[in-house]
Amino acid sequence: MRRTLVSFMSVLAFACTRGGDKPVTPGANGPGDATHAFRSEQPKPGKPKDFVGPIPSRTVLANGLTVLVIEKHELPLVAVQLVVRSGTSADTKGHEGIAQMVANMLQSGTATRKASDIDEAIETLGTQITSSTDLDGSAAFVQVLRDNLPQAFDVLADVVQNPSFPSDELERVRAQMTTNLLQERDSPPRLASRTLLQTIYGDHPYGRSAAVTPDGLSKVKRDDLKAFHAKRFRPGNAAVIVVGDITSAEAVKLAESRFGGWKGTDTPPAIGPVAPRKPGIILVPKAGAAQAQILAGHVGVPRSHPDFYALVLTNLVLGGQFNSRINMNLREQKGFTYGASSAFNYGRGPGAFFVATSTRPEVAAPAIHEILLEIRKIRQSGITAAELESAKSNYIESLPGEFDTVRSLARMMSTIYMYDLPLDYYGTIGAKLNEVTLEHIARAVKEHIDDDKLEIVVVGDESQLKAQLEALGQSDMSRSVEVRAPPPADKKGGSTTPGGPQGNPALR
Repeated sequence: MRRTLVSFMSVLAFACTRGGDKPVTPGANGPGDATHAFRSEQPKPGKPKDFVGPIPSRTVLANGLTVLVIEKHELPLVAVQLVVRSGTSADTKGHEGIAQMVANMLQSGTATRKASDIDEAIETLGTQITSSTDLDGSAAFVQVLRDNLPQAFDVLADVVQNPSFPSDELERVRAQMTTNLLQERDSPPRLASRTLLQTIYGDHPYGRSAAVTPDGLSKVKRDDLKAFHAKRFRPGNAAVIVVGDITSAEAVKLAESRFGGWKGTDTPPAIGPVAPRKPGIILVPKAGAAQAQILAGHVGVPRSHPDFYALVLTNLVLGGQFNSRINMNLREQKGFTYGASSAFNYGRGPGAFFVATSTRPEVAAPAIHEILLEIRKIRQSGITAAELESAKSNYIESLPGEFDTVRSLARMMSTIYMYDLPLDYYGTIGAKLNEVTLEHIARAVKEHIDDDKLEIVVVGDESQLKAQLEALGQSDMSRSVEVRAPPPADKKGGSTTPGGPQGNPALR
């Protein structure tokens, strides 16, 4: 309170002082008065500095494990991330949810440590181990003071290589994941995300995360988890990323000592194309909902696509920042929403392009209409030179913030390994973005963003939405409306709209 009061008083004092000043009129003291001339013109921005990101060292151990290292000696901190190129897309049909469960149980016990032993060991070091999974990969992460790194490396290596998946912990994790699924029906964004993923991907591996059900989770056995881990968690399919106050030689030595005995090879599951389908409008009823959650999307491109840089910049103009076309239209001009955005999610296989917003129920159809208009405009006319330069500047100037901590650096280096990017990727990304032209943008938009392919999901009150969506489908889109019930609340009832909270992070 004291700080707030002081700040307020300072502002008030400044205002009062200025209130006693005489009005300043540019040129009032003569045309040559340099003292006041500068006040009449907005200062010109300085020339942006070229961004050159860090380049990791790379070592491959005899067992195939990749070690990427970034030295950062400002603080005595080190972050370690173990990445495996197998995520939810490595689940097989009928066994969805196993990849997520394996990641959730890495710290639940090993051949030599109980879960309580792991917790005690890591808490003594003043840190924690976190694990996660997404479409393409799984990861375990720890960050510690430099002096505690050897002990943290011991625990991390143990939970990654030797999880035992004890039965009591399995039941705890199963109950937790089931609860998350059941809570999903109360979250319109998650319902929309799950429905869109399941619809556009179907039986494709990228649809596995949208096919998890409480009934399916109830059938997972301990042997299923052990088999997935034995097949997928192999050094030939993994990398250790080390970032912080450590030399490359020290990091490689630590990795060799803790992971050198790890055996086995594996390759990421093949991710093929997605079968095309005729898009429609899907209404997921949620009686009494105050808002209509809108999520429209279609299959996109893999991270390796040569149009990646053009699409990054295009998306900033279309819906990837506050002053984007879609947000300015829906929020500032029409007042339909507090915010609307678009994004591409990239994977080893074809990711997704999507637009998301929530509106008052009575303007859901007009909001969708405006989204379609903005996509049609950018397909027909591309973007302007000013928009392109602004997008380049905004993106490049935001990059340094992605590298300010050892945690964020470890995440960025994981991207290099996950998608087979060159080691100097972050060292050249600014130059690559600056090479994008208006012609490249125009071609990429027409090839990869298509309003005619959009699958549109709306979660909200059916009585307020169905008629207007049907009218929209007939007049603007040639699409029919399908009413698709949300998952039932009874955990034994299965699920009519399969999905799960561990789906594509970009769609959550």
